[in-house]
Parts: sequence; C-alpha cells; structure tokens
Amino acid sequence: MVKLGTQHDGSPAIPAPPQSLPHHPLWYADDLTTFQVEGTLFRIRSRKLTERSAKFREMVDRQDEGRSDEYPILLDDSQADFCSLLKLFNRRKAGPLDTVDEWVSILRLSQKYEFSQEVSERAAEEITKCKDISASKLYELGQTFQIPKLTEMAIIRFCNAMFTMRAIEARQIGFSMAFAIGAVREHLLVSNIPFDRNLSSSDRDDLLRMVRNIESGRDILDGCSPTPQTISSRPVRPVKRRGIFSDDSDLAVYFNPPKRRRPVVSSLRSSPEWSPSS
Repeated sequence: MVKLGTQHDGSPAIPAPPQSLPHHPLWYADDLTTFQVEGTLFRIRSRKLTERSAKFREMVDRQDEGRSDEYPILLDDSQADFCSLLKLFNRRKAGPLDTVDEWVSILRLSQKYEFSQEVSERAAEEITKCKDISASKLYELGQTFQIPKLTEMAIIRFCNAMFTMRAIEARQIGFSMAFAIGAVREHLLVSNIPFDRNLSSSDRDDLLRMVRNIESGRDILDGCSPTPQTISSRPVRPVKRRGIFSDDSDLAVYFNPPKRRRPVVSSLRSSPEWSPSS
C-alpha cells in the first residue's frame, strides 16, 4: 500500500501544511493533479504529461496522492526546470520558451522521466537553432545526454568558426577531437576555403566526414564530395606562410594560379624617362 505524501521514488516525506505553501500561477482551482516543487504547489492538467511519460503516469495513478494540497506529489526538481516543462505543453498560461536554459531543462527532464522521443528531439532541435550557445556547450550537452545531433552540430561550428578554439575548449572536448578539428581547419586554410560561411547540407556532411577520417587514421578527403577547392587541376604555387607551415611542407600550397606579371613595355611607358622618340 502506497503511503500518502511519499515522493515519486517511494521515499517517505511529510508535506508541509497547505496554508504554509504559496500557490504558483500554474495552480488551477479544478480537481486536477497537485505537484509540490521546491516548497511551491502546482495544480495542473497532467494529461499531456501522463500521455508522454510512463513515470508521470505511474505517479498520477497512485491512489489519493496528488488529488489535493494536503497530499501532493513531491518532485525533487527545480522550479525552473519544471516550469520549462510545463511551458512546452501549456504556453497559453505558462508563457513561451525563450531561452537556451529552458530548452536544456526540457531535455534534462525528458530523459529523467523517460518522455517520448519526440520531446527530446524537439528540445535538441531548438537548442541547435540558438546562436548564443557556444560550440563547447553544445558538445557537452551532446555527450551528457547522448544526443548525436548536438555533438555533430558542435563539431561543425568548431570547424567553421572564424577563430580557433581556446585551450579551455580543447580540454573540454578532449585531445583526440581537438586534434581532428584542428587538422580539418588546417586543410580548409590551405585550400583557400573561407571560415564562418553559410554551409549547405553537403558541406556539413563533408566536415563531419573529414573529422571522422582524421580520428580513424584515414585520408582526410576519403568519402567526401568533390569540390573545386579540393580537386582543382589549375596550376599551383608554393606559398610561404611564416609561423604556420615550413617552406618544404606540402600543406603550404594554395589552389590558385600565380598572378600575372605586368608586361615590360607597360613598365617602361610608366617611366618618366621613356618617350616614343627614345
């Protein structure tokens, strides 16, 4: 028999008297489900939660628990995380989702309470659209929640960034990944491919493939789609870039033709001593 006032994991807990707890704006007067989060009561329509989460369905189905303020369902989450989750299903009263932190909260709770996959996919999609989040944070989220889409987007941003990653970012993503990204950026540099450009779907796939090739020890262009910068048959000339490549390095080559020299006659005519009669 389930003891009233227990938390969702079954551990005993004694709820405070209802008159001592403030009511959140997401507290409805109807006979719905009451949750207690960080000392505040939420009385909400839980149907959308129970439809997408077996754990929420199990909590709500407990006899008498959550039916009143005296015996709420106790959650050990933060109010910020729980409010973000409710905003996803009740924007009309809870308000819109505006920040990256709110979508990260949804991602966290969607895995904790085993929501349907569409919830975590939606959160990941919205996070990748945010330009304010750093590539290192994206990579961390992808590794923490085991979502490849976030990890891949972080790799693409690192490869296409205008500036190289900082030392702290290299430590966060690990030596192997940092080395692979650096090798890809070096290839883009010597191939005269600009950074911070708009990428097509094919470009993003090629960047990911090049990083994976470096990690596995294969040729960097193995399996990549041909581009003018990588298979150009135009004449090449060595370029001396002090501090980046050695003079005899194969990487010190740009795929662009040498500049044409001005004809000698033109230089003579520009000379003040030259005249047609001379």
